Amino acid sequence: MKQTHILKTGSCVLATAAIACAIHALMRKIKRIGTIKILNQFDHQNAAIIHWARQAIEKSGNADIKSYAEEMINAHQQIEEELNSLIPKGCCPGKDTDDDLKNIKSLKGRKLEQALLNKLKAEHKKALSLLHCLHCSQPNIKHWAQTTLHTLNQHLQSAPEIQDHQQRSREE
Repeated sequence: MKQTHILKTGSCVLATAAIACAIHALMRKIKRIGTIKILNQFDHQNAAIIHWARQAIEKSGNADIKSYAEEMINAHQQIEEELNSLIPKGCCPGKDTDDDLKNIKSLKGRKLEQALLNKLKAEHKKALSLLHCLHCSQPNIKHWAQTTLHTLNQHLQSAPEIQDHQQRSREE
C-alpha cells in the first residue's frame, strides 16, 4: 500500500512538473509571438513613415520639409534594415495610408505641408507607442528597441522646429 501511495505521489509530482514545464514553454512562446507581433506592427508604422516622407519630398515646395523628409527616409530605411535582421519582413503600408493620401491630394501649399508634417508626427507617435509596449528579454531586440526609441524621439523633436519655422515665415 505504501509503495502504491509513493508511486501515485511520485507520478503526481512528475505530472505537475511536466505541466509546469509545458506552461513555462507556452508562456515563452506567447511572449515571443507577442514580440514578433509588436515588431511586425512597428514595421508597418516604419513603412508608413517612409511612405509619408516620400510624399513630402514629392509634394512640398519647402526646402526644410524636403530636407526633414530625406532625413526620415534615410533613418527609417536604416531602422528597417536593422529590424529585418531581427525578424522576417512583416507588412507594408495598408489601406489607411491610401485613404489618407486621397484626403491630402486635395490640399495645396502650406495646408499640404502642414498635413504631411502632422501625418509624419502621428506615424512616429504610433511607432513610439508600439516600442513602449515591447517587453523583450532578447538582448539584440532590446538594444535595437532602445536605440530606435531614441531616434524616434529625436525625429519628433525636430519636426516642430520646421513647423515653428513655417509659422514664423507666415507671420513675417
